Amino acid sequence: MEIRKTYKKGVGRRRGLTGLETAIIVIAFVIIAAAFSFTVLNMGFTTAAKSREVISAGMEEASSAIELDGAVILHNTSTYQNVTFYIKLSVGKQPVDLRENNMTVSFTTDFYHAANIYDGGTNGLASGEKAAFSEITGDGDNLLESGEKWMLKINVSKVLEGQSQTKLNSGDWFTVELKPTTGGILTIKRTLPSNIDTVTDLGTYMWMGDGLR
Repeated sequence: MEIRKTYKKGVGRRRGLTGLETAIIVIAFVIIAAAFSFTVLNMGFTTAAKSREVISAGMEEASSAIELDGAVILHNTSTYQNVTFYIKLSVGKQPVDLRENNMTVSFTTDFYHAANIYDGGTNGLASGEKAAFSEITGDGDNLLESGEKWMLKINVSKVLEGQSQTKLNSGDWFTVELKPTTGGILTIKRTLPSNIDTVTDLGTYMWMGDGLR
């Protein structure tokens, strides 16, 4: 009887040890699973945040920060030809720096292309300049900001100097592209009408690449 009792006590101790070991293993699995879940969730949050940044940056680059504000005007005389139009900041966009190193203005016709006709003028056309901005309403700096309006004047005769023709004629088309360092390109495309006056209104629409707006 004493031997049998001793055997039963030994079995009870073994069962206690087995239960404790199982509990330890289960707790270890729970801790590992929790750590793994935290890692997965953290990676998911990081990926989601990165995706939002990429989408936001893509939207910023895809949409133009500059809008046409009013009509494109052609000034035409026997001695010179200018194109003038006004711009403003698009809704919700950051200010656009109009200084030389932050803005490119290209000019294209069916017989000539100039990659950049802008050399930094922000106080109207000076002698010899091909293109220049002028602040109409603003705070006096070189930034196009919300609520401000700027004018861009292009000396077409100067741009086309040395070409087969130094003025645009009826039926000729031209494209002006404003390319800031951040944000999409503002493209303005026009065709000259059959009757060209001293001052000709070429319309208010903007060229969006696949159509007009």
